[in-house]
Amino acid sequence: ISMSPAFAFDMENQVANRLGAHKSNIFYYLSSTEGDLKTDKNKVKILDTNIKTKKKDNVNYMLDYYPNGNHYSYVTQAMPAAINFIFKGYSKINKDEFDNKIIVLEKGHTDYLMQRYETAEKNFGFAPKIRLSDFEAIEAAIIKNGNYEDLPGLARLADKAYPNTMLGAYHLALYEEKMEDWGRAEKAYMKAFGLEPVRNLTKNMMIERAEYYKGKLREHAKKRKNRKNNTE
Repeated sequence: ISMSPAFAFDMENQVANRLGAHKSNIFYYLSSTEGDLKTDKNKVKILDTNIKTKKKDNVNYMLDYYPNGNHYSYVTQAMPAAINFIFKGYSKINKDEFDNKIIVLEKGHTDYLMQRYETAEKNFGFAPKIRLSDFEAIEAAIIKNGNYEDLPGLARLADKAYPNTMLGAYHLALYEEKMEDWGRAEKAYMKAFGLEPVRNLTKNMMIERAEYYKGKLREHAKKRKNRKNNTE
């Protein structure tokens, strides 16, 4: 994290060269403000150009310029911005990411979630278990976009992250429900009923849904029987 740097000789070139030669993942946050010395601001611009020219995919780089504040006061803005930049891929999905990156996808929501955590592991050397709130966000985006074919993949991901819970079975039941396969939906909800509650999912919810689709099956069978009797 480099805020309003005062450069030693040729550092605007040397820093860019070192970043360009770096082989592992690295984050570099650079910032300056209107209140900095003109010579320092000019060298920040040169460094920014050099980094963008020489950087590789393993270099995560960001430049922030603060038009207000002075050399010292803007640090209270720049420091949290730097931390957010470095750890944005590690934190949970927030509203901004959901609105601008996830909900706008027509499909591939489960792939987005997998790649998000794979990138976090690549950048930091480890990744947390996929958060329940992130499963909830992806599920909401899938339903909103009618991307139901992603639900089985989300179910497999949930079974891997939270085995013995009803999360994966619930996602699979939701898929069968959206496909209007009442028999499979009822069986999947009954399977979920026998597993551990998680998130906002409860045994009462699962048994109620299973009974609902069991009733749909009976209703469908009755209609078929009536149609058959009417044709005889």
